[in-house]
Amino acid sequence: METVVKTKQKSQEENSLVNDGDKAWVTISQVVNLGNYENVKLEVGYSRTVKLGDNPIDLVKQMEEELEDLLVRKVEEIKGVDDKPKRRRTRE
Repeated sequence: METVVKTKQKSQEENSLVNDGDKAWVTISQVVNLGNYENVKLEVGYSRTVKLGDNPIDLVKQMEEELEDLLVRKVEEIKGVDDKPKRRRTRE
């Protein structure tokens, strides 16, 4: 099989698949109890292309921390600042 390099635009025009590199991805979620038998599930996700020399596990850890901070802020928005989520990661 021959490898052919195409731009994303060219491959979309030809309706062909493009592999733009390996990905590291993280998705985290939390269910927020609103009371009165109502819940909201918040999910956040993030993916990054793994570049040559990058350690995918380090990328996952970094993305997880960024996403967790975002999720905590959103949960605090919904519940109010006084009600903290069940779990909050301590930074090393």
